Amino acid sequence: MNNKFIKKNFNGLTKEVHEWELVKLSTVFKPEYKQGNVEITRSYLNAAKKLYLALKLESHPEPGMTTLKTDQLTMPFLYLCRHTIELAIKAVLDNNKITYGNIHNLNTLFLKLPISTKPNDDHKLLIEVLDLVDDKGMWLRYDKDLKLKKEYIEKPLFINSNEIIKTTEDLTNFLLINIDNH
Repeated sequence: MNNKFIKKNFNGLTKEVHEWELVKLSTVFKPEYKQGNVEITRSYLNAAKKLYLALKLESHPEPGMTTLKTDQLTMPFLYLCRHTIELAIKAVLDNNKITYGNIHNLNTLFLKLPISTKPNDDHKLLIEVLDLVDDKGMWLRYDKDLKLKKEYIEKPLFINSNEIIKTTEDLTNFLLINIDNH
């Protein structure tokens, strides 16, 4: 498996350590400290926050200026926010030993949450909006539904990325607070 793209280990602290990134930090932890689903959820949230900053810089390079590009960062940003929330909800469900099968619809997953972990109105609204935009976790990843032979997003949509990232982070922290070891 060792090649120029991937390897399983290093031969000590040589200069090569600066050329490689560890995929999952918890793999070096003792079993009792592992929180894989929390680590992955926080990783997606971190990526969404970094992409948000790049999106704002690209879309609004100067005050009062907006640029529109066909290779914009909005869809990947929304996907990362949506996926972060899906992973956070599933982490809570896993922690409470609640099964959910192969479900990706945020509202359906949200309804399975224990009553003590129900989010606030902004959280609920973001879940509804993200399900409106992408109810199966596919619309933000692909252009067309191959079965229906139809574009997923056919009409213009505009998002408030400031509110989305703020609420995504707040909701994620709210959900993970009781299962996070950090």
